[in-house]
Amino acid sequence: MTAAPARSTAAPRVPRSVLWVSGLGLGAVLALALAVAVGGARPVPGLAAAGPVVDWGRPVAALAARIAAVGTVGALLFAGFLLPDPGSAAWRRAVRAAAGGALA
Repeated sequence: MTAAPARSTAAPRVPRSVLWVSGLGLGAVLALALAVAVGGARPVPGLAAAGPVVDWGRPVAALAARIAAVGTVGALLFAGFLLPDPGSAAWRRAVRAAAGGALA
């Protein structure tokens, strides 16, 4: 009689790059929340009473747009100058990453 193989109950490991990106994103959000809390959310010009969601959401949306813009430009520069063969699999991945950042 053969014994069944032992199954591992350990959780799968998360790649280090995912942890770094998650940590940086969380740090950016916390820094933005601290800056808005300390500096005060400015009201939107032209609107009498936009409300706290708009006052706090506008800096968050601006941060997201800047991060997407940096990712787009970085991916395009990587594809254009650092990858030797336009049309390779790595080049296509870099261009798709730039397109995803541009859509954001």
